Amino acid sequence: MIVEILVQEETGIKKDSIRQHIENIVDKKKCSTLNVAVAYATVSGTNQILHAFKKNKLNQSRWVVGLSDMITQPDVLELLLALKGAKVRVADTNQYGTRYHPKVFQFGDHKSGRPEITIIGSANMTASALNDNVETLSLLYAESEKDYSDFRKLWRQLWKIGQPLSSKIMNDYRKKYAAADKIRKDQRRKFKKTTKLKAGQQKVKEVFSSDEAQLDPKLAKVCWIEVGKATLFGRELEFKAELANFFDLVSTGQPAQTFNFELKDGTTTSLRMKYQTKNGMWRLQMNPSIPEVEVGLRPKLPKGGLGRSPHVAIFTKTKAAKTFELRFILDTSKEYAALQTKSEETGTLGQTTARKYGWCN
Repeated sequence: MIVEILVQEETGIKKDSIRQHIENIVDKKKCSTLNVAVAYATVSGTNQILHAFKKNKLNQSRWVVGLSDMITQPDVLELLLALKGAKVRVADTNQYGTRYHPKVFQFGDHKSGRPEITIIGSANMTASALNDNVETLSLLYAESEKDYSDFRKLWRQLWKIGQPLSSKIMNDYRKKYAAADKIRKDQRRKFKKTTKLKAGQQKVKEVFSSDEAQLDPKLAKVCWIEVGKATLFGRELEFKAELANFFDLVSTGQPAQTFNFELKDGTTTSLRMKYQTKNGMWRLQMNPSIPEVEVGLRPKLPKGGLGRSPHVAIFTKTKAAKTFELRFILDTSKEYAALQTKSEETGTLGQTTARKYGWCN
């Protein structure tokens, strides 16, 4: 067995992060199976682990996620249950006066059925652990049948601790988590330090860059984004990559897709969404069939050119496949203020250099 020791230092350098090491392992070994046993998991951390399989399809996965300290976000469990080829268990050992606290990741190939690499250390499945915290890991590479056998034995022990996730367990946990999270939020507000920004300066914040996000965009009912100036003269709307998940698109790119949009005038129009390799964003290619586009999303300036749009685009899922309701509201409206508040409450309020965006239920 080959053993490699990894220390994620306080520098926060991306190439040295646990997340980057995991992506490198999956790409180099062409991994397609995953076993994960962790005490804590967040929506952001889970998405970052799944993102490691952007080139190699994840065919099979098994998860044992801890509930002992009410830190695992409930929507992580919903996200995992929705994965193809996934088996999910949860673990709560409070009844024994103990805490479920492992951090184990196993990667392998679904064709051989063998776990090739096992990672054991201090890192949970959270964005902070995978990118920022000072963490230590042991990376174990199997070389013999005994190594494979030891990896399987380890997983059997962890899997045995977990129990199937029933609707009752899920509902009870949501209530416990909500109560615990309220206390944590009250404490954060009490001790939160605010940084004063210069006039006109915006603090850039990707939702999945932190563990505040409690709702995955795949599970959200509504997503929204300020139109701003990223519109190609008012004909296209640019999205952050993480918003692509709301439309069940691959955030890192795939061939252009066509969706149906129900408009405020009662009509339905088909529009294409295309991935921009240059900046890693998605663009919705609009046309005059949308009333707001026909009138003009961006105001004409007295000296020529177009100003910043005062509109916010709101997308709502419908029961029909690949069909969304599309509305535009003003960024000075009470409805928009309420929408921002809802997104902020679930930690899903993002900010580019010039536009806010988010998702909620």
